[in-house]
Amino acid sequence: MTIVPVALGLATVMHSAQEAILLAANVGGDSDSVASIVGAVLGARDPTTINDDWYSTVEAINEHDLLAVASELAKLRH
Repeated sequence: MTIVPVALGLATVMHSAQEAILLAANVGGDSDSVASIVGAVLGARDPTTINDDWYSTVEAINEHDLLAVASELAKLRH
């Protein structure tokens, strides 16, 4: 029940998705959920703070074509 407030708190005080993900992932508890949420929030706010190597690894393993998904979502916004 505390993961969302913790994640949003980190997103409020931190500026780098990469740094926030690393911090959240290493604090213990439900750290993967906190890291996912804070990474999503900060990554949406400033995509340049996401580690490109991490993205490439996730894409290679999952084969989701996330850039195509993001492009389609962006079209829905307009």
